[in-house]
Amino acid sequence: WKEGHTLEGENGVFTWADGRKYSGAWLRSKRHGAGTFEWPDGTVYEGQWADDAEDGVGELRNADGSSYTGGWSRGLREGEGQSSSAKGGASFTGGWANNLKNGPGKLTLPDGSSYDGEWSDSLRSGTGTWVRASVRSQAVVGSTGGTGGTAGTGTGTGGAGPAAEYVVCGGTYVGVWEGDKRSGAGVWKLDSGSSYDGEWLDDVYHGTGVHEWALADSDHAAGEKYEGSWEGGLRSGPGRMVVGSTGDIYDGEWLRDKPHGQGTYAWGPDGGKSYSGS
Repeated sequence: WKEGHTLEGENGVFTWADGRKYSGAWLRSKRHGAGTFEWPDGTVYEGQWADDAEDGVGELRNADGSSYTGGWSRGLREGEGQSSSAKGGASFTGGWANNLKNGPGKLTLPDGSSYDGEWSDSLRSGTGTWVRASVRSQAVVGSTGGTGGTAGTGTGTGGAGPAAEYVVCGGTYVGVWEGDKRSGAGVWKLDSGSSYDGEWLDDVYHGTGVHEWALADSDHAAGEKYEGSWEGGLRSGPGRMVVGSTGDIYDGEWLRDKPHGQGTYAWGPDGGKSYSGS
């Protein structure tokens, strides 16, 4: 203590009536320097202080098991730091500003998926690489079928039925992000071998791009390739499709993922025929 009851020194302990406790350095009755602050629920901050706020380098250990270690400024996460969710959840290492992820950083999820790239206010923005791990999941098999997804995802819809296990194929996206979505130029390569190289908007194919199907599915044969325009994840506008199994080629206009308008269809090498028209 100093005259006038001012807290001052390197090793002072102060306990609040509600159970909060601070042990460490003081300057003019404010936490300043190295110190540890404990909350009644078990949350602990240990590190540097300035003018009564976390400032410098410190570690925050929350009562739920989540934590943050790194830079602080005026009570907010700032600079380089690492955060971990509770019970082995997601972890992040990289830049922070105003308590949010900013600048370069890497996020790793419990299933092994990760994003390594630029951030803006805790949203993926700029250039970055997203690696999606293959995971097993279950879906209810509906009596009315389902709706397909975009960029290697899908969801089932329809009446209730038995649960069926399926695998969400892993893949890697390298390209531009905006507002936590793929927007701009990017390459998406699935572990199955299928790929898309082109433009994106709001997480779907949009603009010009090339899609190659390595494996057959309900709508495409193995080896099919489309090069042309996309809108909202669907082939729309001028484009060229090569059917892998036959070598047939359609070159012309598309609308909502189907040939529509003026175009030319040429049968494969064995057929040797073609048709041009609408």
